[in-house]
Order: sequence, then C-alpha cells, then structure tokens
Amino acid sequence: MSTQFIEAIKSGDSDTVATILKQSPNIIRETESPVSPIMLSVYYGQKQIAQLLLQTGVALTLHEAAVVGNLGRVQALLADNPEQLEELSSDGFSLLGFAAYFGHEALVKWLLEQGAEVNRKSNNPMKVAALHSAASAQHVGIARLLLEHRADANLEQEQGVRPLHQAAHNGDVEMTRLMLQHGADSSLVSDNGKSALDWARD
Repeated sequence: MSTQFIEAIKSGDSDTVATILKQSPNIIRETESPVSPIMLSVYYGQKQIAQLLLQTGVALTLHEAAVVGNLGRVQALLADNPEQLEELSSDGFSLLGFAAYFGHEALVKWLLEQGAEVNRKSNNPMKVAALHSAASAQHVGIARLLLEHRADANLEQEQGVRPLHQAAHNGDVEMTRLMLQHGADSSLVSDNGKSALDWARD
C-alpha cells in the first residue's frame, strides 16, 4: 500500500490518495519513501493532494513546514530547537532553500532575520543555494531579499551554473537585471562553456 500511495501522490491520483488515507490514516508517517508524502506532493506540484494530506492534521516536521510555507510552525519548532536553523532535509536541502524555491517570501525574510546562512549549498549533487532556487523558480522578490543579505550572485551550483545563467535561460529579464545590478559577472561560463548570453540564446 505504501508504494501505491506514493505513486498516487506523484501521478496526482487524489481519489486513490483519499481512499488509502481513509483506510490507513497513519500511512503519512509509515511510508518507506526517503521524502515524506507531504513534501513529495509539493515537489510534484500536486496542490490538491498536498491539501488532502494537510487536512489530516498531521503535525508537520520542520522541513515540511518550510516546504508548505507554514511560518508559524517553523517559528514554533525553531523556538524549541534554534540549533536546527541550518539542519538539512533528508534529501539535502536547507530551510532557506525550500522557502526560496517554493516562493514563501515571508518565511525567507524571517529565516534571514534569524541568521540563516544565505550562501549555504544543498548537501546533494545539485549543490544549490537559496539564490539558485529563487532564480530557477523566478521569484524576483525573494532573490532581491537574498541579495540584500549578501547572497553571492556568482555562486556556482552543479555543472558550474550561476544564478545569472538560470535567469537568462528562463528568459527572465527582471531577474537578469537584478543579478547584474548585484555584481553578477556575465563573462563567467558554466562547465559546458556557455555564458549567460549563450544560455539566453538557447
């Protein structure tokens, strides 16, 4: 059932998810997936299923709360365990990285105020920092916040990709302008030899 539940989440089969939840309400915490069902539903863009899972009233973990943008829950959990501010998820991402990628600007602002490391990279092959996440997901307001808190506009992620490369690849003029205004070097190339201009042309 665990495998069926996970596959239903990924495919957006809300009927199957609801049926399994009714039969086994505790399955949210009993799956064998390395990433929790709630986080998985958000990763796959399954908003309806995410709501189904949240409506069960399950107590959110710290990283689940960051992924869904539940600022109050993050604040409560960190109030009891402030040392977890930089704790990475099971798949290697930071709280700030999650908040930046999924567009939770109020959470990003609060985490920065608490001293979250703005240039910390994920502990996985992607090696992304919060600014990479914001640029990739085209959250200009969040990117601006990060840059104002000394995010490195030239920081590399996997394959030598910089935030400016992502902005150019997305055709995001506003993000590209923002990166350049904060010191992004347009001459830098990724590991495949492409500059931001090349990424934009592609």
